[in-house]
Amino acid sequence: MKRAIAVMLVGMVVSGPAWGNGNRLYSYCKSEHFSAQGFCKGFIQGVSEVLNGAADGRFGVLRFCLPDGVNLGQEQDVVIKWLTENPQERHLPASLVVISALAEAFPCK
Repeated sequence: MKRAIAVMLVGMVVSGPAWGNGNRLYSYCKSEHFSAQGFCKGFIQGVSEVLNGAADGRFGVLRFCLPDGVNLGQEQDVVIKWLTENPQERHLPASLVVISALAEAFPCK
């Protein structure tokens, strides 16, 4: 089951935005509306949980390894910071934005 989800997620990254790009993700994450915040966190958590288990590199060079104790709030902060510091990349598919941000903040050793 996890493998099927991972393959589907990688397909979304490769094929383009499944539900939007970094601009849309950024607007949800920065919103003061509870439902938008929930969507932001849910999307980040979904990408993170699927790909954190795939840290062996079979999905390419963009990979990350979350240290024990990292929570969803921290992951969201990392993604928002990355989007804020890289506005030129907001056109990318949202899933690729999440992967890029987490890979930069939590590289595998």
